[in-house]
Amino acid sequence: MAEGKVFGANGGSSECFYTLQQTCAYNQVLPDGTRIRLAVRISKDMSGWLFGRLKDPQIQITEHRPRSNLVVIDAEPVNVPVLQVSWNQNEIPGLVNPTDTGNFGGGSFMTTSTDMRSFSFISSLREVAKDSSSGVRQFWGFQSSSWVNGVSAQCSRANTGLMGIVTTNAMAYQGGVPSFSRGTLSYRVAGMHYLPDGTTEALGTYDLVMRSDIARCLYGFNRAPVSATITVTGEGDKNIATTVVGEKDGWLKLAAYGFTFSNKTIQVRLTQKRTTITCVSLSKPTRTQKVSGFSPKCPKGFKRK
Repeated sequence: MAEGKVFGANGGSSECFYTLQQTCAYNQVLPDGTRIRLAVRISKDMSGWLFGRLKDPQIQITEHRPRSNLVVIDAEPVNVPVLQVSWNQNEIPGLVNPTDTGNFGGGSFMTTSTDMRSFSFISSLREVAKDSSSGVRQFWGFQSSSWVNGVSAQCSRANTGLMGIVTTNAMAYQGGVPSFSRGTLSYRVAGMHYLPDGTTEALGTYDLVMRSDIARCLYGFNRAPVSATITVTGEGDKNIATTVVGEKDGWLKLAAYGFTFSNKTIQVRLTQKRTTITCVSLSKPTRTQKVSGFSPKCPKGFKRK
């Protein structure tokens, strides 16, 4: 930090990434494993999801005041491959529309990572860019989304507050929340296969943390433990991603790390395992009865063996 003249965050000084009260914040590349913790007070009436650029996010929500909660997000930053390439427009006809939003003239085109056009944009430029990103930038950030895309529309009507967070380091990603169809949560990501050196593979990260009650509402589950399978499908090498599944303090955490690009779909399917217990009659100990279910209980007049 440096004391001095106040500049606007979006102009006035190329040295200051952010300014506040005579303070200038400089860009800093953080060492691997660094975690950043941010606490935000939000109204209990606010509802929705978060998405953005984080790795291994941890969420805690506690009551701050009768009408507000304290939301704490703790996560690592991610290294995001970026793309900047020059080409002759005649090489890729129709890729750049001079009247399209985001065209800044001179044969250049800009699109955001969550714009669905980014997927076709990356595919069209893959050969020109030699399937390699032009650089890597470190990010730590997220934004809110009220768009539920049918994922939790039915469940969200009866719930308020933060429902979950979706994050990735992909060059292009779906944004918002995963699609939900036929019992599967799906999320699209895309990117160049290699880092700027042209030989090192770009490895993807994906984290989905959602409230356990929302997950159970989606699938019609009860309070019994939930298990999950995560698969990464699509174009590119068939690297098997390292997956993480866990449930703690009312949050269901699912993650996939180490998959390669180009166009991939990350799919999550949740299941509940049925168990069987043996119950013994309280009046006749020789009489037993088996009960099966997701969370089986002995009937009246019986106790668990």
